[in-house]
Amino acid sequence: MTGLIRGKAIDLIRTPEIGGSRPQVWHDLGCGTGTFTLALAELLPPGSTIHALDRNPAALDHIPGHHHGVHILKTVGDLTHGNLALALADGVLMANSAHFLPQPAALFRQVGRAARQILLVEYELTTPSVWVPYPLPFARLRAELLGAGASRVERLRALPSLYGGTLYSALAELP
Repeated sequence: MTGLIRGKAIDLIRTPEIGGSRPQVWHDLGCGTGTFTLALAELLPPGSTIHALDRNPAALDHIPGHHHGVHILKTVGDLTHGNLALALADGVLMANSAHFLPQPAALFRQVGRAARQILLVEYELTTPSVWVPYPLPFARLRAELLGAGASRVERLRALPSLYGGTLYSALAELP
């Protein structure tokens, strides 16, 4: 991954809730080859841990076990099957993965039992495609999160996507 792409990923997910001096524990659900996993690692304090989950073992092979002083534990798993065994965490990152869920509120409720916040990156699209089968424009994402019990949903920022359209980030506080 080029520094330019990682830099844009960092800018997209940067929020005061990630920083601080105390090590944190995060889950990255649907991490792929780790673009946002490594971006998150650069924002977290040293000594933090990221549990990176993806259904593709070959994608996980691209992610190092440590980055920027952060431990990265890789697990093969599929978030679309529900019932994930999520350890308690400070937060959950879902970058370009929630749009694979026909009814994301069920997973958001499960995430809420493990973490106090969820940071999402999605496309501002309304038309399904092979790559985004269940689009989550911000208005729909907000409704799904509030329906799952989130107390606050905030759109953070947006960037032009390399694939056209807009990529946005959002942060939700969970019960």
